[in-house]
Amino acid sequence: MITFSVEKNERILIITPHPDDEAIGVGGLLLTYPEQCDVWLMTDGSQGRTSKYTKKQIAEIRKKEFLLEMRQLSVHDYRMLGVEDGTLTQALDILLKEDISGYSKIFVPNKEDRHIDHRAAYTALKNAVINYKLKNIEVYQYEVSTPLPQVTHMLKLTDIKEKTELISLHKSQTEQYDYCGYAYHLNAFRAITNNARGLFIETYLLSDIFDEGDSSKVENLEKEQQKQAHIIKVYDKWLGLELNKVNIAEVLARLQYKNIAIYGFGRLGKRLYESISKNKYIHIEFIVDKMADYIQDNEVKIIRPAKPVNPIDVIIVTAIHEFSNIKMELELLGYGNIVSLEDLLEME
Repeated sequence: MITFSVEKNERILIITPHPDDEAIGVGGLLLTYPEQCDVWLMTDGSQGRTSKYTKKQIAEIRKKEFLLEMRQLSVHDYRMLGVEDGTLTQALDILLKEDISGYSKIFVPNKEDRHIDHRAAYTALKNAVINYKLKNIEVYQYEVSTPLPQVTHMLKLTDIKEKTELISLHKSQTEQYDYCGYAYHLNAFRAITNNARGLFIETYLLSDIFDEGDSSKVENLEKEQQKQAHIIKVYDKWLGLELNKVNIAEVLARLQYKNIAIYGFGRLGKRLYESISKNKYIHIEFIVDKMADYIQDNEVKIIRPAKPVNPIDVIIVTAIHEFSNIKMELELLGYGNIVSLEDLLEME
């Protein structure tokens, strides 16, 4: 494994999906090279681990925690891009609008991380690097929620306490989950497996983005653009109904759908929930989302895909671009009446 080092004239960009990912994954790097690091925070952190506050409140709290960390570190520069937490897959073109050409090294979470926003951050960076053919930039993956299957570079930490204190600045999150303990044990494990017992090591994976099979065509970006076009089409249909004073809750009532479930709590799912949650006739029994563990909402039950927890009349799939696959998955779980939001809007 190669010991990571930085020349004095090099600039480092750290891409962090949420406030605290950078402290957990590259806190040692930030403490070692703060004056050469820029940090770009991609989301507002509004889905943070807490049930004490509304999403707006937790977003503001996490913003303050992030700013405190940046100021304490005295990093070269930092930015907040403001994408809604949990929706980064809908903003995979966000870095196409930014100039990343001045950086020699860019750090981004593990592309196989179990958190969808972390995987989306890698894809967004990959799209930008390939689109602008930036072959002189080194891209390193770092570990947040999921350890890397292999690593290429290591940074020995002189004091793990400094890193855990950095993580502790994100108090709203560490109260709910022991991120300090996670980082401590992961960095200790990395040290042991590299014959550095008694020390702590941060590890990274140098990635060859151009050797991943799509240097001539940004396939992920094109798929995402198709998906967004599909969503816009549904929004247009929805808006047309509302302009004609047709409410989707009235459509559900006319179809005698009283107890419903929603699949997907992304942009369309949240809009559907907001549109019908105050209707006295319709009752939302629960919401199904693969990222349920990371979604906080005090007003409705949110579960991972599983057998129905309550009897329902219909489950409405808002992930319209994957409806066929989701329908098969739900049928295997025992769901009966499965309807796409797109099809529902045609039933007016």
